Amino acid sequence: MILYKNVDICDLKSIMEKGILSLDACGNNNWDDGKRGENSTSVVYLFQPLTKENSFPEYGAALLEIDCSADRSEMPDFDVHKGKYEEYITEQVLPSQIRRIFIPKIFRPYIEAPTNLDICWCQMEADYYGDGGLEKCSSEILEQFARTAPFMSAKAFNFFRGMNKDRTMIDLYNIIYSFE
Repeated sequence: MILYKNVDICDLKSIMEKGILSLDACGNNNWDDGKRGENSTSVVYLFQPLTKENSFPEYGAALLEIDCSADRSEMPDFDVHKGKYEEYITEQVLPSQIRRIFIPKIFRPYIEAPTNLDICWCQMEADYYGDGGLEKCSSEILEQFARTAPFMSAKAFNFFRGMNKDRTMIDLYNIIYSFE
């Protein structure tokens, strides 16, 4: 079964050596107090997109494609991603089960990715709030976002939030990593 998981770019080296472990096993808790749902910490959460939106970078800017067996998990009705993906759980993901690593090509000059990894540099589409409300990001907006967002780690302050030249925020919505 092909499933996906967003992870921090800074964790890629460790993930490719040890696999994806549960929060209990790895201790890598990047959730602010009170922000994490009531999900179990003894399993790994994976997803299968139900919409064109296929990346959920609040969990990390790198998108992993994984081939493994997993059990479907029922998402609570109040989950912000309900209807955007189906959620699956497994005990762990072995490094050999990770098929591809996707990172938007536009991020390449601004990140420190391990050099020994085979990264698929993909395209990215997104929306943002411009003068006319929610609209498609132009290549200029995406470039400005990439230059200014601290997206190496979701622990960073204002992770995945860029700044316009006038110091207004660039928040992205409906994010699509384009790959084949």
